[in-house]
Amino acid sequence: MLTQLFRNLTLIYVAACLMLAAVLFSWQVRVADQQAQRQLQQYADLLKISLKPLLLQTSAEQLSSHLNELQFSALLPIAALGVYQSDGIQLASTGALTALPSKIETQSRQYQLLQTEQGRVALQPLMIWSAASGQFDHFKTPDAFLLILPETAETWPSVLLPLSISGLIFTVFFMLTLWMVYLWQQQRNLWLDRLTAVDTETRGLSNVPSDVQALLDWRVQAEQQQLSLQQQLENAAQQQQFLQQQCTAQQQQSSVLTEQADILRQQMSAWLQHCKLLWQRQEQLSVAVFQTLLRLHFLYGLFQFNPRSLKKDPLSLVHWLPQQFGALHKILAQGTSIDWVEGPDNINFDVLLDEEVLQASLQAMLLLAVRSENTQRILCRVTLEATAQPHLLLHLSCDGNGLPAHIIEHISQAKSSNWQWRDVDVALLQLMVKLLQAELQVQSLEGLGSSIRLRFPVALQGVTFSSPVDRLLVFDQDSDRLQGRLAGLASQAVQVSACSHFSELKRKLEQTAPQRLLMFLPAEQPNEAWQQLISSYQASINIQAFAPELTLSHWQALLPCIASAEFSLMMLQQHAVEVLKSQRHKSLLVVDDNETNQAFINILLQNKPVQLASALTGKQVLQLCLHQQFDMILLDIRLPDMSGIEVAKQLRALPGYQHTPILAFTAHALPAEIAEFKKAGMDDILLKPLEPSKFAALLAHYQLH
Repeated sequence: MLTQLFRNLTLIYVAACLMLAAVLFSWQVRVADQQAQRQLQQYADLLKISLKPLLLQTSAEQLSSHLNELQFSALLPIAALGVYQSDGIQLASTGALTALPSKIETQSRQYQLLQTEQGRVALQPLMIWSAASGQFDHFKTPDAFLLILPETAETWPSVLLPLSISGLIFTVFFMLTLWMVYLWQQQRNLWLDRLTAVDTETRGLSNVPSDVQALLDWRVQAEQQQLSLQQQLENAAQQQQFLQQQCTAQQQQSSVLTEQADILRQQMSAWLQHCKLLWQRQEQLSVAVFQTLLRLHFLYGLFQFNPRSLKKDPLSLVHWLPQQFGALHKILAQGTSIDWVEGPDNINFDVLLDEEVLQASLQAMLLLAVRSENTQRILCRVTLEATAQPHLLLHLSCDGNGLPAHIIEHISQAKSSNWQWRDVDVALLQLMVKLLQAELQVQSLEGLGSSIRLRFPVALQGVTFSSPVDRLLVFDQDSDRLQGRLAGLASQAVQVSACSHFSELKRKLEQTAPQRLLMFLPAEQPNEAWQQLISSYQASINIQAFAPELTLSHWQALLPCIASAEFSLMMLQQHAVEVLKSQRHKSLLVVDDNETNQAFINILLQNKPVQLASALTGKQVLQLCLHQQFDMILLDIRLPDMSGIEVAKQLRALPGYQHTPILAFTAHALPAEIAEFKKAGMDDILLKPLEPSKFAALLAHYQLH
């Protein structure tokens, strides 16, 4: 009997499952179909608005290109798009062209959803509005038709998850029902056995106590079984609740992952579209700006869609920053100047930072700054804050009319979505805020310019540095720039004094004796007072000058100077080291077995700051050069023990002599011989007998005095 009951329940369960699967599948197909129809109609209305202004002004090729962009940016999968004239002939198309008919027959004034051999298609009439027609467009024959062929999607995968969850719940419920029926059947059998025991009436009174004990035992067992069944029911209910919670959590997680995947797909699609638009506008941009924008687009895609751990290599800011001047200055428009201000701790510490990230941040900030109209001057501060929690501050301030309003609004939203191809600088800076845990502040006032600050934490690594200059005098008419640079210049000298007026500069030069003078020359051309001042102190004081780009050539006619935009602490330090090197006497090695020539050269160098050494043979030359570094070698070709050509070859193989000037000292030099001298590594030729003027010219050329 129980087996028959199980069979009946199983048939009911299978029938219920099949019915539930059919209902769920039909409902899901209907919902998906209705949603697809709504999306398709919304997309058709959007294309109608987008294509209206292009029907009279655009050729068929341009219209097809525009349809291609619309298909690429669609949120639902579109197989093909086609525009047909009012007579039904195809005008433009994109996508799967073979799936589109060459001509349509339907001439409807309203949106239609048709069923064709290729599947469901949407037909949207396009009407060009005109002042003459006005409110009668509902009765006007359409000027064109838009045919949309969506891609067919499978419905079964979307129904699989609900069917699986429902089947699991129904199976648990069925098993619990079977278990309850089984327990009920056992209890029923016990009661039947008890009721059929009629022979108890014929038993004697002696058997009554045993029957009562059996009844008590049976009641205890029944109560225990009832408690056990209740516990099993509670456990089954808890398990069912746990399974329902798991199913709900998995559904929520699946929804979140699906939403994230959709957002990522939209972002990648927009990024690819921006790159495509950038290539199309290449001719409208300068080469430097285009290459910089292209690089920022690439880095944005790399960091946004393929996150990776940033490098933490030691980076010296004072060495790295001057290397970026060339590429960064090319971004600036003609007539725009830039000045760089470095912090005092930049030279004392290296930062553990990804060089590519720092370079991209500076490029993005500079591209954003030049978008301010009428910008003529930019001041860029790169300051390392060596505190308990060290930070690196990049601060760009510029004049002009300020940034456009839509850029300020875009930055204030703190989102990197919905940006255009030219806004990659803003998008990258917002991405750096997340990657570097940075603070981004952008301020802009119309007519007063703008300010861009990017500050983020860094790790430091100390380096040793010694100041090569005792007393440094700095002149700059721009007092703001002077005050900003004084802190960094303090690390370059033991004592630093500054002035911003010509009269004050003249007074300080007369009263003090600076070891070095650093001048940032004014934008005007040098007058007589400047010429007199420079000529008075140029010979006695080491002067390093920087001038604006517009007047650089005029100042260079008066003294050696460099463009102001090229100034850096590293350049200042290198110049000081070069000055120290130039102050020591250079050494000259004369190799000649003729003592008369040796004595004549000694007389010529008596009053010059040159240390003279001599050698008579090739072996002596090689022995001296192994233990001493000479600044120049005058080498006789014919030596007693070996050829001067062979000596030159061996000298070039010694450490420290790969670039030392070697002059061939010979009585004759034919073209073939000159070629052989050059091949051996000799730099120049000095003919015998020795001419003092020629000898002095060669010494000056190779900076020996």
